[in-house]
Amino acid sequence: MNASRQRRDGSSLLLLIALGVLFVLEALATEASRLVALAYAAVLIGSAWALTRHRRHVLRTVVLLAVALAARVAHEMSPGRATLLIAHATGVVFLAWSAALLFRHAVAAPGRVNQDRILGAVCVYLMLGVIGAAVASSVAAMQPGAFRFPEGVSSDGPYLEVETSSFLYFSFGTLATLGYGDITPLTPLARTFAWMLAVAGQMYIAIVVARLASLGFSGTAADTGRLP
Repeated sequence: MNASRQRRDGSSLLLLIALGVLFVLEALATEASRLVALAYAAVLIGSAWALTRHRRHVLRTVVLLAVALAARVAHEMSPGRATLLIAHATGVVFLAWSAALLFRHAVAAPGRVNQDRILGAVCVYLMLGVIGAAVASSVAAMQPGAFRFPEGVSSDGPYLEVETSSFLYFSFGTLATLGYGDITPLTPLARTFAWMLAVAGQMYIAIVVARLASLGFSGTAADTGRLP
């Protein structure tokens, strides 16, 4: 096994750590440091892809990351509904691209089941939650009153920008079908997104379990076939 292959085998753990840092900083960061937290996590995610993907994918990932960060900076400098939607849209594109690459690497690719593949599948699930949070925030920005929030969560202003941690909470709660009900979708678009996210979470788990089980069975059969 060469050095590049070894680096690829440890990439999912690096990405999982980066996502964990993102969640912690997002929960603890103040409004003044929120951009720093996002940039830090995004750089870690970009670094993980630079270690794991082919060169033709690295450039696209870096470009998408740069566009997403530039859009977020533009929104921080000139807050508004349009800049907010652009920031969320570019973030969703970057995360969706990253999740698709990781799914191809960890779930769809042939090979044996190992730690890197399993951690990669976990990272894809976490990315689905982050994507869901960004989409939910975009829906709230497009349709004021699309969600009902509990007391203490501010939703005032000419456009809605609730703390990202609240949308992460809603996204993962919906993805896992917990259904606490403290953040409730009200409009048809918000409700449609909520049930689609819940279905996507259950389908992903079923697909991943089936795929990893089939790879494990194939690997066992191959090993058995080599026995004398």
